[in-house]
Amino acid sequence: MQLPKIIHWCQKQIHVCISKLPIEIERQALCNTHSAPVKYMCVDHEELCCAECLFTQHRKCNQVDGVEKTAEGLLQSDTVDRLGQKLQQYEDCLIQAKTEGEETIKYIDETSDKILEESTELRDKVLKHINNVVETHFTDLVKKVKEEKERLVNFVDTVSDRKLLVASYAQTLKETGKTPLPILVQDYLKIKQQFNDLTKLGLHRSVVELHSDASKELLRILECFQLEEVKMMTVSIPLGGLDFTSARMKMVCELPDSEGDVTGGCYLENGDIVLARHSSKECLYYSNEKLVRKNIIKGSPRDIICMQPSELLISVQLERNIGIFDLVDLKTIKDQFITKHIEGFIYSFAVSSEYVYAACSTFILKLDHEGNTVEKIIVDTSTYSVAVNKQQEIISSSCETHKLSVRSQCGKKMYSYSHEKLRYPYGLDVSFCGNIFVCEQTSNNIHVLTPTAELLKVFEIASPRCIRFKENSYICFVGSKGNKTKIWDFVPT
Repeated sequence: MQLPKIIHWCQKQIHVCISKLPIEIERQALCNTHSAPVKYMCVDHEELCCAECLFTQHRKCNQVDGVEKTAEGLLQSDTVDRLGQKLQQYEDCLIQAKTEGEETIKYIDETSDKILEESTELRDKVLKHINNVVETHFTDLVKKVKEEKERLVNFVDTVSDRKLLVASYAQTLKETGKTPLPILVQDYLKIKQQFNDLTKLGLHRSVVELHSDASKELLRILECFQLEEVKMMTVSIPLGGLDFTSARMKMVCELPDSEGDVTGGCYLENGDIVLARHSSKECLYYSNEKLVRKNIIKGSPRDIICMQPSELLISVQLERNIGIFDLVDLKTIKDQFITKHIEGFIYSFAVSSEYVYAACSTFILKLDHEGNTVEKIIVDTSTYSVAVNKQQEIISSSCETHKLSVRSQCGKKMYSYSHEKLRYPYGLDVSFCGNIFVCEQTSNNIHVLTPTAELLKVFEIASPRCIRFKENSYICFVGSKGNKTKIWDFVPT
């Protein structure tokens, strides 16, 4: 039976109206491996997992929580806020870098115009046979200005793109109240990972100085065959970085009850500090610059690092090994991190995304995150400190040769540094922008070096024993042989 035309028309109209109604599809956090809804959060690996993942990939992990509990913890704690603050700080750096880039372009334009004007006025006073010399000078200037401006324009565009990306991340975090709990956790982990990847890209801002002696040369043009090249001096400074040649150290505070032989320690993700006081065989836990916990460690602690969110690695001298300790109570989880016995003491260590590096006086032990030895790198005697930068280069210092060395990941020496005021370089660290900081205990100073071990500045400070930087910051603590451990901030002069 054929429907009347009016019914066909009504059916069509209804169809059109329904097709225009917005359909909201609920977002789901799914397991990347099994595409099943996530129900758990592995704290050890910071990974979401489904029930199958829990009993296969994460059954040996120390801490696995329900995703709802994790989401509630994120909402109740300041974890999301801290990531938002980091995003905001990075966005502020991007805004500042964009402004500086635009101002630098303006400076180049104005300065180059001034140079051209002066050169033109003097060119009119010289003989015609020197026109070729002047034109060569113009060409050189225009070429360098163009190249530098193109580079800066690309820089400004890159900064703008990153600013938009960071702003979108921040906006996502602000809308957590409207987001399903599994999605909140998924968004948080995704943003955190991508933000970490973004900050590791090593964006550098430029300080440009444009200069020419054309005016002086043109006055002596009859004695010259050609003009000196235009000087475009560019200093590359990491985004959020600091010019240490003109920086100063500003003391933030002294940590209470931190006198003694503090030989190492670390900052935790939440900004808390754990110190290794070798002389009293203690680990000191500070929160908001206040001592909240003190634990005696059997065997005398030398250094501390946080490798997992809930675990600390502590080098224990008398045990000649590294112990794994619970972050909350500083209680032993495992006595032996290194699977194979070694000869010699472990003084300090550093951790990268793949390896743990332990300084053992005559060699540096390269371990995987399970404690298995990957390589034994021979170094100068009395090497008590080791650090690793973002390029996975290994930095160490010897108290016998009084030298600092930078090695490739396979142990090949690339750069070295020595100085008359560097006589006992016990402790060192690398900042987030790659600068090297080495403590000279007997000469009472800290040497700041470039990533290629070139001296930038020497800061005077009493008996520095160790130094550790807060992540993505120029705030650090400096342990001492006999004085209190102090927190310092490197700031522009």
